[in-house]
Amino acid sequence: MRTSSIFSRIVLVLGGLAVIGFAYWLLVTSLAPIEVPPLAVSRREIKFDARVDMSKNEKFLRLKPLGDGVPELTGLGRSNPFMPLTTASSTPVQAPK
Repeated sequence: MRTSSIFSRIVLVLGGLAVIGFAYWLLVTSLAPIEVPPLAVSRREIKFDARVDMSKNEKFLRLKPLGDGVPELTGLGRSNPFMPLTTASSTPVQAPK
């Protein structure tokens, strides 16, 4: 009877050590730094070439407007959009007598 009690305690201690060891391994591997490959350095220069400009492109020149004429732009928005909105009247409206 006594040998089974000692055996179960040994198995319990070894199991606990295994769980602690696995938790430590999991923690160490999850906190390890990840190696990121260096970015490829692009040495191309971006230059503007007026000969290949979009306004001289054949597809751009073939574009046609969808509607008739040019739309009018009058009455769009406010002259100063940052100015607060004003109320029409600060006096209360009275009912007719």
